[in-house]
Amino acid sequence: MRRSKQEALIQIADLVAGAILRRDSRNQSESYEMISGKIVELIEYH
Repeated sequence: MRRSKQEALIQIADLVAGAILRRDSRNQSESYEMISGKIVELIEYH
């Protein structure tokens, strides 16, 4: 287990996950819209 503060790729994954969480739970899609064009494939697990 590593802290996202110390690992750039983990930090990016954390930011993407946070943007998706805010989009789905709080109906705040600004962060998600900024990165959505860069997402190649999004697999959602229910």
